[in-house]
Amino acid sequence: MGYKLWLTIALVIIIILFLASVIEYIPSNNGEPGRLSIVWQKNVETLPCTGELTLTSQNTGDGKCMFKVESVLKNCEKERWYVFKGNECDGTLICDGDVLVKQPKWACTWPDDPGTYTLTLCTGTDIKDSKSVTCY
Repeated sequence: MGYKLWLTIALVIIIILFLASVIEYIPSNNGEPGRLSIVWQKNVETLPCTGELTLTSQNTGDGKCMFKVESVLKNCEKERWYVFKGNECDGTLICDGDVLVKQPKWACTWPDDPGTYTLTLCTGTDIKDSKSVTCY
């Protein structure tokens, strides 16, 4: 009969340790009171994928301009990004790449004729940002 008592005590300890590992306290936020939650029921907030372009240009003096585009993408892991000439997610591709980290910053340069160009940053077919740059 002694082994049943020890087995019961061990089982109770295991159950207590299991519950302690899967229950967590979520502090109050935005006026909501704090609460207990089971770990696998916790709401995981996913932020939207956003991007921003920075464009610069410089006249090279030989009738051409050197353009530079820098893009910063946030929360776009596992997405492919593109920069196109124009204000849509198609047309002449300037540069592209894969997002492998949470907040990557990318840059590319290319020569072109003087003028004003609109460039659009896309992930898939979603426009993230669009800006214009001028070089004389």
